[in-house]
Amino acid sequence: MWETYNLSYQITGLLISFHAFGSLISSFVGGIIPVYLGRKISILLLSSAAVIGFILMTLTGNPFFLLLAFFLTGINKGAISNFGNTIVNDIATGKAWAQNLLHSMFAIGAFVSPFVALFFTHGNTHGWVYAVLIWAFLCFTELIVLTRLKIPNNFPMHKKSRKMNLGFLKNKYYLTACLILFFYAAAEQSINGFLVTYFKDSGIMSGTFAQIMAGLLWVVIKNGKIAVKNPCDYQAMSEIMWCGSISHNELTGLGADTDFAPHQLGQELSGKFDVAHGASISTIWGCWAKYSYLAKPERFARFAKQVWGIEKSSIEESALAAIEKTVSYFASIGAPTCFTELGIGVQSEEILFELADRCVFYGSRTVGHFKVLNRDDVYQIYKMANH
Repeated sequence: MWETYNLSYQITGLLISFHAFGSLISSFVGGIIPVYLGRKISILLLSSAAVIGFILMTLTGNPFFLLLAFFLTGINKGAISNFGNTIVNDIATGKAWAQNLLHSMFAIGAFVSPFVALFFTHGNTHGWVYAVLIWAFLCFTELIVLTRLKIPNNFPMHKKSRKMNLGFLKNKYYLTACLILFFYAAAEQSINGFLVTYFKDSGIMSGTFAQIMAGLLWVVIKNGKIAVKNPCDYQAMSEIMWCGSISHNELTGLGADTDFAPHQLGQELSGKFDVAHGASISTIWGCWAKYSYLAKPERFARFAKQVWGIEKSSIEESALAAIEKTVSYFASIGAPTCFTELGIGVQSEEILFELADRCVFYGSRTVGHFKVLNRDDVYQIYKMANH
């Protein structure tokens, strides 16, 4: 879709905003239209917006119509969410388990959807069209189900009953709850839109994964220094342990080609010199980054700007500044950044070649995806750290 519509960061951010705005509008009118038309006609009218929106995405390359399409899908999102909550609450008479089951269904759909997109777009830049058409078909199926569904209280209100008591608008608890929901939704949408653009080249399919990855990074950066200064700080230590659990269950690698080159180089140091794995990675990471960044310098430049707040006059300068900042952070928490700091001293050429041979399984494999490394590449990185 990025290529088809020639999108920019500004437009992609607007897409999310228009989708959210559509959901907001739907939430307002979804409580008014049933008073005049009844529940069934109202939900059919609002839900049909999704079918129109998804089909519209495939018919034109005009970004204006894409914004309209996302607005229409937002209309459907707000309508279905409100309708589902209302109907389940009426049928189950307020039972919490029923509401929880409903939201579980929403979560399952949100979890499966990115994999559908990944299946069709993997290796095919125009595959998104097939994914969108499937979603359009599912939304059309939703309309058919709704037409056959027996909906309670499915009648327009009598004219004499349409006069509503708006006294709740003066209730301070209601207004406070509205403000909380407003700022929560605003923060969620802003962060989600920002991170989707930040990780757009990483192969990750959804904003959720991008948000998890960036969140883990920030939490560890913040709490790493706190934990080093005070290992008894329960909050900082628990945050780091929790991040470690999320990272190591492979959730952050879904949908992407992960690059474990620094890990592979570090493992050989651990095997040869019996050093901690984390320490071996911090020793290698800066050298690997300086050796590899020119493969995709724009990725490091974006990393510089949006993670470390660095923006230089050129992409290469920004990339190198980000690498230096990361290495400096390692040093600030006492992590080694070269062989001497690792405690193994300067090594001979013979040892460096031995480490390189072991890392690439004596020439039977290469290492990494960001920049594919062979034996000579690995040797050069070890050499850079050998001081």
